[in-house]
Amino acid sequence: MINKDDKLILADSNEELVKMGHSINTLMPGGESLSKNQAISVANYSLLVGANPFRGEIYGYKNKKGELVLGDGYKLLNRWAKKISDYDDKYSERLPPGVERLEEGDIGYRITITRHDKRGGIKEYTKLGASFKEALDIVSTSAIGIVLKKEMWSTKWNKPIDAPTGWTWDAVARKRALKNGLNLAYAMPGLAELAKETWVVEGVKTNPDDWAIEGTYNTPAEAERHAQLSSEQRERKEEVGQMTDEERSSRATVIEDATELMAENGDDDPLGEQPELNASMDASTGFWGYANSHSIARDMAGNFLQDAHGDFDKALELMKSSLKEVAHNE
Repeated sequence: MINKDDKLILADSNEELVKMGHSINTLMPGGESLSKNQAISVANYSLLVGANPFRGEIYGYKNKKGELVLGDGYKLLNRWAKKISDYDDKYSERLPPGVERLEEGDIGYRITITRHDKRGGIKEYTKLGASFKEALDIVSTSAIGIVLKKEMWSTKWNKPIDAPTGWTWDAVARKRALKNGLNLAYAMPGLAELAKETWVVEGVKTNPDDWAIEGTYNTPAEAERHAQLSSEQRERKEEVGQMTDEERSSRATVIEDATELMAENGDDDPLGEQPELNASMDASTGFWGYANSHSIARDMAGNFLQDAHGDFDKALELMKSSLKEVAHNE
């Protein structure tokens, strides 16, 4: 934990770190409650291990004393494991004192994880004479998660300590059981290795600037798609910026020829009368493509998306209606 009065020590004092700290303040759930220095500390930790805080790989929050608490998220382990094989999990009831060295006041849960790619072994072991339960125990992995009494009680203030926002202490214990179980069941690699792919969306490497403000989208998939498209657009701009004047001219000619070909139907919206093309386009690609083709600023286009609550199809209709209204008034 980092005390609110401690001086900030940066592993690498550079613009990227400070910029990412600002993004954490504005993009990460709960980030607005962190001070500027605390947000930079989360960014610092994130960069050191290479994890993505905007996907829940790591998290940071303030406790009642104003201290920053940093932690590794379980989502990273979960996603990595499911890339290898999906699994079934089963939690026990809360474990009683005395089991697994639990003391009075501690909270503990046991998890049993059965990888889908290991279930074939159940049949093999039953053929050898094992009961179904015995065979299931052999192919499954068991682990426990514990929250100690001292984690939930402040001796200084002689009162309970609240669980992290949105959690109960029982849920924290179960989450720890899951992390321990995944590590055992999948022989999980180190965090740095896990984190290599946390910024990659559909094979496209993103950075903090590519992720939208928290609440812009309804689902994580939409937020990831936004980051992917933003990254691709940034890379295209960088590519054009490195071109010679002759290469830029050639590229512009290709784009103009393609636009003329698409607009042969005379429609202001060259995609409007091509349902087979529209059907093959991702909704978000169609939305941003339409905005770019009509020179609509990204922040203004984002306002339509917010009004549509993240529904790209609805946002596109709102944008088109707005443009038609402007054209009519003119």
